[in-house]
Amino acid sequence: MRTFSIILIIFIRILSGESTLAQGTGYFTIKGKLFYDPQGQAFYPLIINYSCDVTYDHSNANPTANDLFISPLWGYGINKDGYDCNDLQSCVHTQIHNDFIKIKSMGFNTIRLNGVGFCKNIDAIGGVINPVNSYDNLFTFPQFRIMPPYNTGNAQIVFDLLSEVLQEAEACSLAVLLNENYQGYIILPTPNWQANVDDYAEYLKEKAKYFKNFHNLLAYEILHEPNFYVSPIRTPSKFEVCNHFAKWYDSVKDNDPNHLITYGGLIGDVFAWDPAVSKADFYAPHLYSTWGEGEVPATGTYDLTITQNRLQGYLYYLNKTATKPWVVGETGFSAIDDDAGYTTTGQDVPPFVDGTISEQADYAVNSKNWVRDCDASGYGWWNFQENNWYTSYQDGFGLLRHGDISQSGNAKNASTKFANYLTNNQAPAPVLSSCVKPANYYDPYNIEANHPGFPNTITGYVKNMETNEFIPNAFILAGTLYDYTNPITPNVSFEGYYSQNTYSNETDGMFSVNPYHSSIFMQPVIYKLLISSIGGDVYTEGREYGQVTPFVQSGIDRFIYVNTMQYDETIKQLSVPLGSSRIFKGWNSLTVESHPTDIIVDGTADFTARSEVNIRFEFTASLNSEVHIFTSETFNDCIDYTNYHAPKIRRNNKGDLKENVSIELNFRLTDDFNVKVFPNPSNQMININLFSENSKNDIYKYSISDFSGKVLFQNTARSPEYSIDISAFSKGIYSLTVQSSTFIKTKKIIIQ
Repeated sequence: MRTFSIILIIFIRILSGESTLAQGTGYFTIKGKLFYDPQGQAFYPLIINYSCDVTYDHSNANPTANDLFISPLWGYGINKDGYDCNDLQSCVHTQIHNDFIKIKSMGFNTIRLNGVGFCKNIDAIGGVINPVNSYDNLFTFPQFRIMPPYNTGNAQIVFDLLSEVLQEAEACSLAVLLNENYQGYIILPTPNWQANVDDYAEYLKEKAKYFKNFHNLLAYEILHEPNFYVSPIRTPSKFEVCNHFAKWYDSVKDNDPNHLITYGGLIGDVFAWDPAVSKADFYAPHLYSTWGEGEVPATGTYDLTITQNRLQGYLYYLNKTATKPWVVGETGFSAIDDDAGYTTTGQDVPPFVDGTISEQADYAVNSKNWVRDCDASGYGWWNFQENNWYTSYQDGFGLLRHGDISQSGNAKNASTKFANYLTNNQAPAPVLSSCVKPANYYDPYNIEANHPGFPNTITGYVKNMETNEFIPNAFILAGTLYDYTNPITPNVSFEGYYSQNTYSNETDGMFSVNPYHSSIFMQPVIYKLLISSIGGDVYTEGREYGQVTPFVQSGIDRFIYVNTMQYDETIKQLSVPLGSSRIFKGWNSLTVESHPTDIIVDGTADFTARSEVNIRFEFTASLNSEVHIFTSETFNDCIDYTNYHAPKIRRNNKGDLKENVSIELNFRLTDDFNVKVFPNPSNQMININLFSENSKNDIYKYSISDFSGKVLFQNTARSPEYSIDISAFSKGIYSLTVQSSTFIKTKKIIIQ
């Protein structure tokens, strides 16, 4: 009988994603879906969007970059047509300081700072774009041109100005999400777009060097609504987006490893700026419950359930598909009752705004709960105050009316709905069972509901190209082509386009989408179909603008490639051929769960995730194979789907002459020691059941601690079944730790 030696290299450090941080890092971090502040305390970002301008004294006929200062957004404060301050002292250390005190008193703990960022406008002269709009007698609103090199000159002036605002925020105990306001047209495909990508990376490098030691900086937001900007040439592929983000992310992290990185997107990002392929520590989408075209009923009675169901559908979609933590960077509800002199009179009712002042307050209460219950990691409201964007809709998002914020009459009802939401910077425990599909999830714009039985419906199934399995919650965007007659010129017809979305069914991957209908439209048809899923490629069918064919077909299967790790990834079958290397990963956790014959490693296999790796069964590794199991920062690979060929599953057949050696992993993580806690959440008793090979012969230590690490309960027992009375505990999230002589397990418990 021959014997074989095996090289089994294992690097392993298993961490619980639910444990509190023993001590702070001095900077904001994220672990699992929880943020932690610089002191290591759990932190739920409750964000208010606040904007600034870079401006200068208009009496200066020849301003230079050194004459600029940073101010609150034009229209904030008393002067609706300009600014209330005239220099750095009065703008930052007085008005912005007072605004931040007001924000803190309203219950927010984080500012999303907008308005000042990267701009390379070619019309700028001497660093300042020539004044176009003069908003009052003292100031003008310029854009500020920033050109390389970024370690000197205008870039450093902008950084200095921003640092003044961050320091005021820190003095008011406010974290800052620093929005770069980088616009998508800079990096959409153009003849020199790769040069723009590289140039922006250089800018981010210098910005990271400057701000790396700011302790109240929550994260850099390096891209703002990229999908909103449409290229006249084409939309970038996910492969291109993935590589761009990797370059920007690495440029920041190489120079500032202390801070997090995010980007603010829109619900349609999945077709290019996919959060799964965009290298960032968390995703910050902007989600609104705005009235859709055609949703105004003939009766003129507006039903807010229609729009708010659509918002809840977006949240449900993210809950089911997100592969990384996410916060709502922007949401809001437009309502205004002081439009006289600011906007067109009479435009303070739907559809010019979302609803009434009272309904805005209800939305502030409800939307916070909807977001939290769908397991988001933070919530952001747009906007701090009505400014003056010349439309009731844009102005109406402000929580404060135009004018002096110190006057109580300038506070809308909604501004009072945040003050008691957080306890020690923690949100109430989520009720995950409340995150459900709304009634119109598959018809979010209520087109089919308003026009039942209308012809030209397109149906089909979305399936995985490799496995032929259906794909649930794929995102489908349908474009309607229609002819219509303008009442002003009744003898002239026009061709128009309208887009709406739906999702594939969770049961069988089926979808159904109707053309958009209106009383003035004639013969509407679906002319184009786009389908994608988080981390998958993009399926396109139909015609482009100006084309006559091809038509979108109904009743057929649509196939897309999907290759993305999940937030909590499970592997049930894998093969690593001899001489090859494969990495298996999850964002938060990775679980290998399969029959041993379905897990075969002949080459080199890495198993990794950020928080924990669970090996639930034995698996077979061949002679001289290598298996590495470790925790690490994980991101999706950049895959070019245009030439994508997935690795095939390979099994050894019984005719192989090769001898295999079974390896027992002695660091069993869950198969020998499982903990069940129920009910959870609870407010009275929790019951703990342990499942372990040695459960009858061991002594167990049970303890409960809060997120500061303070132990609130501790006891030992021989029984693997144990109950703890938690009725005296305050509401919140705690850590339950169960320890035996050979194992330790931490579980999150929620006390309601």
